Amino acid sequence: MKKIVCLIDNLNAGGAQRQICYLAKFLKENGFNVTLLTYYNSDFFSYYLSKNKINHIKINENTKIKKAYKLFKYLRTKNHDIVIAYL
Repeated sequence: MKKIVCLIDNLNAGGAQRQICYLAKFLKENGFNVTLLTYYNSDFFSYYLSKNKINHIKINENTKIKKAYKLFKYLRTKNHDIVIAYL
């Protein structure tokens, strides 16, 4: 089973956020192991992810350097097959 991480800045009420959530659901329904990764705090679509049992990882850091480091570290250590990035 392929492991896919979908990366977006946050889950506010925007069109790109809605698209990536729908994409994550579609991929999960088609047998992929999907994780959605965000690095800003906004959870408008988090209910949708939990309803569809999609793993959501939040990187909560105050500075851009710390966010970039944690993001890079997560992507390097989890060995995903595919990264889909929005924005």
